[in-house]
Amino acid sequence: MKVSYCTLFIILIATACNNSSSPGVSAIIDSDARNHTVVTDTKGSATMAHMDTTKLVIDSAVNISINGTPLQKRHNVVYRSLYDNWLHAYTEVQHLPAVLHITYVGTVMMGARGDIMDQVLKAQNDMKQYIARDKYKKPYESLNSEQQADMQLQHAILFQKEFS
Repeated sequence: MKVSYCTLFIILIATACNNSSSPGVSAIIDSDARNHTVVTDTKGSATMAHMDTTKLVIDSAVNISINGTPLQKRHNVVYRSLYDNWLHAYTEVQHLPAVLHITYVGTVMMGARGDIMDQVLKAQNDMKQYIARDKYKKPYESLNSEQQADMQLQHAILFQKEFS
């Protein structure tokens, strides 16, 4: 009997979700007007405050999922999905997940890893800009050191450098 890696991965995720102690946590997809995917791990704004990790999984065929939801293979899909995910969380409760956890399954080529990391950094930087403009009405670079430190304390995921 031949079982694909995707089937095994889905079974593994389903098993992990069934054994999870997080109440009411699942993956949902919502599409905005540009048909980009927004991925959260909640069932509505009531559980948004409990979201603490964004999980990005990339396999050797560069199949990508965020919080267990597979993403379509498109240009800048990681950037768009992370940014939309964080923007949704921020606009709902002014709270972002605490950490981004990236898992590589199998051998993922260095070029793909580099492209994904570039998209992660762009999402972090663009979200910093959005929050700075929303909260302080000026770009992040124009904030004083106290305001930047405050943002770093409140939204550590945007300053995270290690992702394992």
